[in-house]
Amino acid sequence: MTGQPSIQQHSILMDEVHSLTIQSLNNGIQNGFCWIRNINQFLLNIAGQGNAWGASWRATNISHVAINDLDATSHWAVRGMPIKTQYPCPSGKDCNIRVDETMANQSMVISCPNQTTNGVIPKCTFYCTATTTGCGTVQLFTTNSPAVSLFLDTASNAGFVLNADASGLKSQQKTINISCTVPYACQKSTFVVSGYDDASLLCEDDYSCEEAEFNISGFSNSAKILANAQSLTNAKLAFRSGSYLSVVSENTISVGQAFQSSHWSFHSIARIDFACTFENDCKNAIFESTHVTELAAICGTTENNARYTCFGAQFNNYENSSLTLQCKGDDSCIDVNVTYDGDEEYNTHCEIDCELSQQEFYHANCVNMTITVENNQRGYDALALFCKADQSYESCYGITVKCGESDYICSCPVQYDLDTG
Repeated sequence: MTGQPSIQQHSILMDEVHSLTIQSLNNGIQNGFCWIRNINQFLLNIAGQGNAWGASWRATNISHVAINDLDATSHWAVRGMPIKTQYPCPSGKDCNIRVDETMANQSMVISCPNQTTNGVIPKCTFYCTATTTGCGTVQLFTTNSPAVSLFLDTASNAGFVLNADASGLKSQQKTINISCTVPYACQKSTFVVSGYDDASLLCEDDYSCEEAEFNISGFSNSAKILANAQSLTNAKLAFRSGSYLSVVSENTISVGQAFQSSHWSFHSIARIDFACTFENDCKNAIFESTHVTELAAICGTTENNARYTCFGAQFNNYENSSLTLQCKGDDSCIDVNVTYDGDEEYNTHCEIDCELSQQEFYHANCVNMTITVENNQRGYDALALFCKADQSYESCYGITVKCGESDYICSCPVQYDLDTG
């Protein structure tokens, strides 16, 4: 359908069509109502000015949609209610959504399928390839949709929104995968995910998840984060009620800074493995834990020359939380602050292992570190602090331990490596 004007003040019902494309020039679609159903592929391409003015759309049982240049005055009608630019996927069927272009200041709301038919689990796959403004104006909602994948493949100048809740599904495996593959693809975006057994996040390129917010809860199996150079700079991430969390930086040896100045909050998680592997990966990052059985954090590695991996980082381990911190590589734990709630009511521990630098022995790895022990009169005796030594070289320098809840400064307990004396 093309023309100027082509659809004005008309009602159109289309049914049982395999593929449908609607295109229009200026003022082509106005004040019309279109109900489109039982269509395999649907492309709405409205170019020019004044298109879809006051138009309403109702979509039923469509498996694929691509929307180009959608005018701000157009509406998708869901269940008869006109909602601003809303597209619902069909229930019980796979839904593949690709947004090729969006309009500035235009909000687009998309819903994933949420019913299983004849034992078949519907998959919802969302692609953003919009090259002008990205998908920063898109909101994707999934309620009890068991298999969700997102691929954001273009830079965005505003925040994408995902709200995914699968907590109502009890008897089937639920997975969600989020991939932010190019610079700034998910910057300032908000991701709220709950009730998925397995969740994964890939921030693949520079600043791809910069200043983004992630709130992930209820992962009964695992949540996995893989980040590349500078990709999670200034991001905020909260994880609650989970079994296992893995966070790793990759391919960042030339730049690093994967988690620089990011803020992490952990609550009620069995185990967390966190690796700050490359230069400045966790510089000025903040980690806060409550009811975490084990947070195992590694700063640096002996496999590359990366330095300052956890420079200025804070590890705040509050109620009923344990920490094992390994400082490897070169200058890995300079100006690090550790807070440990050593309340003997809980069976927790705080172990800090400072390795010798493998590249330059005269560089201490744990330098100007401050450790505060809360709620424990034993003070530094509640810690397990290991400072290695080799002849005249030591891995610790200028460590301060604050005992109990006071500002009393204790001497630093040092346990030298038995093999080197």
